Amino acid sequence: MDYNELKQKTNVGWNTWNTLNVLSYSHLPEGFTINLCIKEYSESRVLRESLIGRFGDKDEKIFPGARTYDGNCTQLNLKYLELEIDVKTVVDNDEQIIIIEPLRSGLKTPTMIIEACLLWGKDGSVTKKESELYAVCGDRRFDVYTTAPTVLEQNTFSLSPYLAVRLDRKFVISTRPCTVEEAESLYTAAKAKLDIENAAYGKHSEAYTAMKTCLAWDTIYECEHDRVCSPVSRIWNVGRGGYVLFDWDTYFAALMASVENKELAQLNAIAITDEVTENGFVPNFGSANNAKSRDRSQPPVGSYVCLEIYKKYPEKWFCENVFPTLLSWNRWFANRRMTEEGYLCWGSDPYEPVNGRPGERMIQSTYASALESGLDNSPMYDGMEFDKKRNIMLLADVGLMGLYILDCRCMIELAKIVGREDLISEF
Repeated sequence: MDYNELKQKTNVGWNTWNTLNVLSYSHLPEGFTINLCIKEYSESRVLRESLIGRFGDKDEKIFPGARTYDGNCTQLNLKYLELEIDVKTVVDNDEQIIIIEPLRSGLKTPTMIIEACLLWGKDGSVTKKESELYAVCGDRRFDVYTTAPTVLEQNTFSLSPYLAVRLDRKFVISTRPCTVEEAESLYTAAKAKLDIENAAYGKHSEAYTAMKTCLAWDTIYECEHDRVCSPVSRIWNVGRGGYVLFDWDTYFAALMASVENKELAQLNAIAITDEVTENGFVPNFGSANNAKSRDRSQPPVGSYVCLEIYKKYPEKWFCENVFPTLLSWNRWFANRRMTEEGYLCWGSDPYEPVNGRPGERMIQSTYASALESGLDNSPMYDGMEFDKKRNIMLLADVGLMGLYILDCRCMIELAKIVGREDLISEF
């Protein structure tokens, strides 16, 4: 196994891969997508991108339900203006089945727009002929069916072929013919299996379910690097051009996924490690369009997380993949953040802007160096001075020093695993 083989294994099948919309169901590797939008008439709006975490008076409110990592079983409740719907999905023999159940509506019944499209520049074609909607991607054809009668709805702002149906009944959208009764039966069986899996954690099952649910809904396909990963928020992804991975957040996401999902744990650990900067450290964040915090890192927890993943899933190739970057990162902290006395401090280095983002100028300050701590708004850094010659905050941080000691100890173990005992004395 290597990283490319891992991606070939995981970049497949149906899931909510599209970061722009949790009502978007994509199939990899083809990129074919059923994208659901809602036209609501009380304010003549079309909801094209449904995302978790919006709380404005006229924003959609999404309550994500328990789901599987692989997208085989999902559920969410959506409230938008005067509309409320429940959405359940199940995958059966690589066919996507979506159950839409309206729970509340306004004076005029809203319309669901069922778009068929190809995402991420993937090859293929989409065709609509009357109520027939399908895509051809290579040697595979994807058909889109619905049990609801289609209607003519033209002002939808859609840029791809679509079907329109009124949200006045429970109905199914699927890639093979499927009745409401069959869809409900399939979902019930899948949900029962999921409940059994989550119940295995006993008194911690509720907490585990919440953690898994959050992580699964955050998992996306990141097209720039052709990979699956779990950023902290889809909304943040949109604001950062497509994705953003934060350093220790993503390592901790990998650790959480490792409880039951080896592949997602390895994917996340490798994804954030691969955001390494030209200077050899894992940055505070890495995002779309090669935007990174080239001035600062974050707490060095990568070696610890990767070692813990290896302990549960002892695959040497994984350690071999991450070790070179973890090594350069460990050395970078010693070279850039250590004082003459041997103390470690948070810092922020100068660098030439790459994309012209405002944040590229917000460097070499107490605030920027506090961001390196991962405790962004902690009052313990208030009033600390910043040394612009050494590019460090003038505070010997015991937390950083403790984490660096842990990093060194874990690097010793990783060096043994990958056969680099010659480096042990360095730590």
